[in-house]
Amino acid sequence: LDADSAYPLRHTWRNVTTIGTASDLLLADVQDMLKKLQTDIGFHYIKINGIFSDDLHVYNESPSGDMILNFAYIDKVLDFLASCHLMPWIQLSYMPEKLAKHPNRRLFNANVSQPRSNETWCQLVSSFLTHIMQRYGTEDVVQWRFSVWNQPDTDTNLYGFDRPDDFFLFYKATYECVKQISSDLVFCLPPTFYVVDDHYDNWYLAFLEKCRKHQCLPDCLNFTYYET
Repeated sequence: LDADSAYPLRHTWRNVTTIGTASDLLLADVQDMLKKLQTDIGFHYIKINGIFSDDLHVYNESPSGDMILNFAYIDKVLDFLASCHLMPWIQLSYMPEKLAKHPNRRLFNANVSQPRSNETWCQLVSSFLTHIMQRYGTEDVVQWRFSVWNQPDTDTNLYGFDRPDDFFLFYKATYECVKQISSDLVFCLPPTFYVVDDHYDNWYLAFLEKCRKHQCLPDCLNFTYYET
């Protein structure tokens, strides 16, 4: 290229990487891989799910039904990401079994049921957000990204809820409790399929219209894209 036709490259693909479930980040081999990835490439965000799954022992209940929370393993995950200079993109998922409406609804070793109580779910989310803001500082956490659940546009054999309205109420309750903690927290559209086809009815379009009507529009979009 001559000087007149040259232009700087924008490496937008380095904005975000992913690792799968949060508990994977407790494995030494995965940590070594991610350290090398950061040394050789250097990403900005990392998307993780499963922070509330039972393998991190976050949620429990006393015999009388009182909530018992333990963020020790989540702290280990987030401390490691901070040491790698990675900003978490946290998908608030999946459902702790003792909070699940359907305790036996499992997929990829995670409970994918809706909660038996949106109010209790929001107490968990609010406690978690308060904890990380105290631990990592508000200035840092408002630079992170948050979303809730995964592919709600699928059926109940995957991640879908029994009724579409159930998911919207779950989303809206989560959105409101996140924004009550801090309106500066960035809350994104739940990861949904995106299909490039004029004849395909993309789920997120109607969902966003409903969010606009009920004043709970996400701050950014979040898609699962398969080139098939």
